[in-house]
Amino acid sequence: MAICVAFLMLEGWREWTSREAAVHRAEQEMTNLARSLRQHADDTFQMAELALANLVDQFETEGTGATSLQRARASMDANLGSNSRLRALHAFRPDGSWLVNSLDAAPPGANNADRDYFKHHASVDDRLTFVGPPVKSRTDGQWVMTLSRRINDAAGQFAGVVSATLTAKSFADYYRQFNVGGHGSIILASRDGLVMSRAPYDDAVVGMDVSASRLFAEIVPKTHSGAYHYVSPIDDVARIGGYDKSDRYGFVVMAAAAEEQVLAAWISGAIQRSIATLAFIGL
Repeated sequence: MAICVAFLMLEGWREWTSREAAVHRAEQEMTNLARSLRQHADDTFQMAELALANLVDQFETEGTGATSLQRARASMDANLGSNSRLRALHAFRPDGSWLVNSLDAAPPGANNADRDYFKHHASVDDRLTFVGPPVKSRTDGQWVMTLSRRINDAAGQFAGVVSATLTAKSFADYYRQFNVGGHGSIILASRDGLVMSRAPYDDAVVGMDVSASRLFAEIVPKTHSGAYHYVSPIDDVARIGGYDKSDRYGFVVMAAAAEEQVLAAWISGAIQRSIATLAFIGL
């Protein structure tokens, strides 16, 4: 009897070790994927930031006369032509009305003075790029992410805003090429815990506030990268994931696979091994 008990304990320890190894592999894979996707988002935002910096420099140097606006539009078209990740570029007057943009036309009476990024630049005199919360585009209703910068006049006073937009769906489409399983997910979220994009894509999820989750409330403020186990507040699926935070822009990318999927092979093997162990002990 003592031998049987010892054998059962040994097999139990082996199964637990095997389970932990499967979980650890998933944590490493998801953390590495999150790090790679964070770099992709960093690069995308940086390209948009460079386009904005060039526009600000032009407007502050040349003003907003007809010739300057023509050059600005040509610059916008060139940036969009060389960067498929950019959706649109805009410039706004100090009152929020549209000055020039990369679109064929502006909505009648369009004014962006109510946008968070416009209010920020109107009240904060700095030269930094502002990453705003996801908003719905006024041109076609798509969810977009915004990066923006302030324009100053010769006296250093507020003279308008330039912004770049990136669609939430374009990020989700890019994430679809990475295999995280049928119930896995990849999320891009702002530093404040607002969902900026998610794969699988759901329009209703973009803009959702997940700041109350342990990841954003406790973990991300203290660490930049790591593994994270959680039950999703979006679809209630238990997942094993990895996250990585951008030092430059503050957003967080999290890649996660469903816990059930990660442990499926181990569970199947454990059942077979348990049956064989019990049969051996029975004999």
